[in-house]
Amino acid sequence: MSWPVNNEIRPSVGLFLQMDGIGEVATTYQEAIELIVAAEAAGYHSARVTQHHFGERNGWLPSPLPFLAAVGQRARRIHLGTVVVTIPLEQPFRLAEDAAVTDLLLDGRLELGLGSGLGPEIFATLGQDFERRRENTASGVDLLLSALRGEPQNEQGTRLQPPNPALLERLWLAVMSDDGARRAANLNLGLLLGRVEHGGWSPVANQIRTTQLYRETLGPLAYQARIAAGRTIYPADDKETAQRDLAEALQPLIVAYVKSGFVPADAPFSDILGRLHIIHGHPDEIVQQLAAEQAAIGWTELLVQVDPGNMPHQKALRAMERVATEIMPKLAIPAHI
Repeated sequence: MSWPVNNEIRPSVGLFLQMDGIGEVATTYQEAIELIVAAEAAGYHSARVTQHHFGERNGWLPSPLPFLAAVGQRARRIHLGTVVVTIPLEQPFRLAEDAAVTDLLLDGRLELGLGSGLGPEIFATLGQDFERRRENTASGVDLLLSALRGEPQNEQGTRLQPPNPALLERLWLAVMSDDGARRAANLNLGLLLGRVEHGGWSPVANQIRTTQLYRETLGPLAYQARIAAGRTIYPADDKETAQRDLAEALQPLIVAYVKSGFVPADAPFSDILGRLHIIHGHPDEIVQQLAAEQAAIGWTELLVQVDPGNMPHQKALRAMERVATEIMPKLAIPAHI
């Protein structure tokens, strides 16, 4: 299928950071900042982090906006953003305030991704109803948009300070349903697609359907579609080397996934890699798979995770560089330098 194309928008590559690990949290933060600074030098368009409360699934970043403001003091060009802020757990007006301030500090480089969340225990701990998360996401997004538009929030005419309506053009919604895709399009939000299908395995089939619905709902504006797809990618000299590095790095994460029931305790490692949809091996093999997925889905930005689990920092840096030098050019993706 051929998609409408805006010739001013060319596919980009961004960095995806899960912000997990088993070491000191401060070290995790510093290594993430180093990875983002190196990604900026390598020509990545963006770097995005995800939010986790209470160390959920080994993620150590509950407050992404202060982190991104700090990163912006060292990385001056790359766009910085969130894959997901769990909006049902936020007060929308306060989130609008924090996002507006962060974006101004970043000189208009914030990409704010929003989502519904997945952990019922997190919702319970924070006193929120997990079963109503989708409804609360919808109402929370509406309130956030209203605040950013500068609309009065009460009879006294209270409006967002500082004003930042430009941020409206850099909002994204993570979706896993038909209704979510239509809602993102109707609100002119970018579409965020995950790295794996809910429950595991390849997300490609459902992402094809989701992006079709998104574009159909955009109608004549489909050429302006903003679609970001996350993928975990690990290039190496060969598949065996990649699997050896991944087996070591993923061990703590596999333990957590087995405990949560996401991965069966007796699953072969090859099945785990398939369930997590980790694209690995020689760069040419990776290019071939990514090209096929991009042709089917039509993303405008590929968000690459190169440090799954407890991947050593130097190996993550090398993987990030190989994506920039050996994969991006063969996908005809320009560097943003």
